[in-house]
Amino acid sequence: MSKNTALILLIVVSLTFIAGCSKPQKEVIYSTGQVIKETPKEQDACTGITCPRNQECRNGKCYCASGFRKCGDDCIGISACCTDEDCDEDRFCYSRECVQKCNSLNCDSNKICNASNECSCDFGDVWCSDQNKCIPANFCCTGRDCRGSTDCVRSGRAMDFCFESKETNDLSCVRIAEQATKTIDLNFNDFKVTALKIMKGNMAYVRIADRVFKDLKPDIRYSFDKNTLFYITDIRTYGGSCED
Repeated sequence: MSKNTALILLIVVSLTFIAGCSKPQKEVIYSTGQVIKETPKEQDACTGITCPRNQECRNGKCYCASGFRKCGDDCIGISACCTDEDCDEDRFCYSRECVQKCNSLNCDSNKICNASNECSCDFGDVWCSDQNKCIPANFCCTGRDCRGSTDCVRSGRAMDFCFESKETNDLSCVRIAEQATKTIDLNFNDFKVTALKIMKGNMAYVRIADRVFKDLKPDIRYSFDKNTLFYITDIRTYGGSCED
């Protein structure tokens, strides 16, 4: 076989291969009888795909749109927070915003810091606007809560009670009404505290777990164990009962 013949055969084979790899054409017959071969257009890979909010389709898949970033299964704004790690140390991520942390020490009007990190009345308490504080739900706030000729006489007592870690100086405080029991969490340790009796003259009896402590006075630190201190920061009268 001559070189010219071999070259011709190589060209024919190459053209046949290229033709085989090209996109199939279809014949379009017009009313004039003219037959024209057309190559079908490629179908968009995103045709029929609907992406969730803040996402757009690219190459058949959904991705966060420009100006948004991935957060779990959602796409959020670039400036929004996804987790607490996106916020400063004194803030936490709530509803995609970094908000100020609270604790029971900086809540006003004897409110506590709730699970949403907001100051609110403790469970079982209600807000008394006339006294500007939270009171137990079974106490009266004003005379309007009483029947007949009785009036609301302030008689309820409560104490602000804290645990403090000797090792880390961490604090955990709650407000406990007389005869009520609260659980205080400090460094993943739960302490069950009952205000057994709150007396005039700012003294109190409390039970912590199965131990009773008597004649406790505000602002004096007492030792519970080798790692933990406890103390009362305040004793006050609030709420009341309906009396003649």
